[in-house]
Amino acid sequence: MRASKLRAITVIAVLLLAGSVCCHAVTYDTQLTGTIGTLDLHAEANWTGTIWQYTYTLTYTQSTVGGIIKTFQVENSYQVPYLNSNNSLSFTNPAYDPMAYSLDWINGRLAPGETAVFSYESLYVPEVGQTFTLTVDAGQNAGGLTLGMSDTMVPEPGSFAVLGAMASGALFSLRRRRR
Repeated sequence: MRASKLRAITVIAVLLLAGSVCCHAVTYDTQLTGTIGTLDLHAEANWTGTIWQYTYTLTYTQSTVGGIIKTFQVENSYQVPYLNSNNSLSFTNPAYDPMAYSLDWINGRLAPGETAVFSYESLYVPEVGQTFTLTVDAGQNAGGLTLGMSDTMVPEPGSFAVLGAMASGALFSLRRRRR
């Protein structure tokens, strides 16, 4: 019985310590389609060790109506906070609104053949879902799947270190009793 407890605690300690130093990156490539045409979307979420950095590279590859993209919208269905939103064109950056169900970059101009980059930071882990919509003034749109924020926060690295130290202490204690 003690050997199985010792193994379990060892596994937990190793996982916690690995989690505290490991870097994570998630990418998701897709095509958005709709009445406006086709757009290529490359989404990335990179864990820096303290925060997730979300980046969306949107390329307007084919237009069916010749429209200009005016709004880029990433769903925020859990209404979780984000910060440091940015974009590479003239879009107005979203400001965190705890009552909003999406991050909306508005009043922009993305023409066919152009690329725009949108970004923000968050403590919330990425998930894939029906989280993206793209619209223009005339009601034309394109949509698809992409990365968005979940409602799960990553524990702070200090929390991982404390849990790892506790597990290591328990492991040492069990070994000592065993002798």
